[in-house]
Amino acid sequence: PKGHPTKNVVTFDGLKANGQAYDISATNPGEVDVLTSRPIDLSNVQPGDSLYLSFFYQGGGFGEGTDAGNQLFIEFLRGNDVDWLQPLEGGVILGNEKTAFRQHIVYVPRNSTSPNLTLYHDKFQFRLRTVGFQGGSGDVWNVDYVYLNTGRNRGDTIFFDVATTQTPTSLLTPYTAMPIKHYLHNPGSYTSEEVIQGGANLNSDFRISQFRANIINRETGNQVQKKDSIQYFEEFSRHTIPVEQTSNSVIDNTDERRVLEYKFHFISPAIDPEPFENRFNDTISRYHVLSDYFAYDDGSAERSYRPNDATQIAIKFVPAINDTLKAVSFYFVPFLHDLLGSSIMVKVWGVDSNGQPDLNNVLAQKSVGISYGELNQFKRVNLDDPVPVSGPFFVGWSQTFGNKALLGFDMNTDSKQFRYYNVGGVWHPDLNEGSLMVRAMMGGSPLAGAPVTFTEAPAIKVYPNPGNGIFNLSHQAEILELYDLNGRRLSVTNHVINNRIDLRGMPAGLYLVRVRHQNQVSTHKLMLQPN
Repeated sequence: PKGHPTKNVVTFDGLKANGQAYDISATNPGEVDVLTSRPIDLSNVQPGDSLYLSFFYQGGGFGEGTDAGNQLFIEFLRGNDVDWLQPLEGGVILGNEKTAFRQHIVYVPRNSTSPNLTLYHDKFQFRLRTVGFQGGSGDVWNVDYVYLNTGRNRGDTIFFDVATTQTPTSLLTPYTAMPIKHYLHNPGSYTSEEVIQGGANLNSDFRISQFRANIINRETGNQVQKKDSIQYFEEFSRHTIPVEQTSNSVIDNTDERRVLEYKFHFISPAIDPEPFENRFNDTISRYHVLSDYFAYDDGSAERSYRPNDATQIAIKFVPAINDTLKAVSFYFVPFLHDLLGSSIMVKVWGVDSNGQPDLNNVLAQKSVGISYGELNQFKRVNLDDPVPVSGPFFVGWSQTFGNKALLGFDMNTDSKQFRYYNVGGVWHPDLNEGSLMVRAMMGGSPLAGAPVTFTEAPAIKVYPNPGNGIFNLSHQAEILELYDLNGRRLSVTNHVINNRIDLRGMPAGLYLVRVRHQNQVSTHKLMLQPN
């Protein structure tokens, strides 16, 4: 969501609960997400009680926008607990690209005196149902502040409520999570000077609200910091509320994992004698992990992302102390194409004289198959050998053929200054605001001696090409990986016999082979001719 009225927005993202697409090959719109309320007892509601349901909605937000082919339906459960009724007026909202939040209000009639048809029964439910793109998170709806009550009318759109809106920014800088031993090396440089959160007044009157911001060590239960203050709200106003940090370090000196909760809470109106209508949206928290990994993202993807035409993507991390990189974690997102069985080449680069990834100093690389886990679940790739690092380094991946892998993209943080993409052998800074969901896992024991350096150089030649089945290598190769043009790995050969690639028995067509020879890796396109 973007510019939402309050916290606790529900997002209809076009994905199943496990993060998978409903039908990744679908081309026509179909039913996607459904949100159903709990049963509500309306058996005592009378026809003259003026029962209305209202909510705020938005198409797109930080996600993909909606269009006229997308619809949001409002439906009510009849007394027979089977049939759903769509109200004649206001029962459907049409998609309209990306929009600001708007309020929608619908009358809930009794509809019938029949027990099976009436809406005023003891197990009433309402639901919001979307129709749109089924091949991934392509049509996004956001819904906030759902409110059902009697004694309302179509103009009842003002609420006596001051609410939190924006998740607090990170206590850490520039990361959202980092290894605890790196943080403790220089806490002042990694602790934000202030944390910013959002609040909104949903009423037409001026409000003054008291708030409290505190930091809690969730491992010990100790309160690290507490600060009380007040915020002034004009009518229907939104504010960002900065809270200055009073300490350079937010944890004790320890090597153990720490989870910190930054908690922001509107305590009460400072002047108004009556309480706010709703208290459930007065508190908002953000959790920070100090463990063994670096992260720029907040753990939740608003969209999928990859720069157009990029064959390599790299994210920069700067350790505070000498350490070893043991793994890289990715969050792959299914969209349009099912890439299960395809692969990417995970890479670790050094830094060149321009501060960019050094193509001639690849510290580690590993071919990894793409897989899709649960929603916002990372895939961990353990490096074959931990990589010693004593300064800045880049982690990322390359994929030069087939449908490109898409990763989760967090739109609530921004680390574009640490991200580069490569087209045609040239690195470019990525100017898109947000953070790729890629993390660097630190620790482990490196092998003795200097790290192995791989260079991307076509030192090996393959001939004849085109060929009828047997292709010769100009040098001895240790490992061969064969792929089709969709990026699916067909075979891996660890012992290459007679410096040959044998494709006899394979269908004629184009193939790609990655060849590793000592410290050199090269990729070749092979044309297999029919016999």
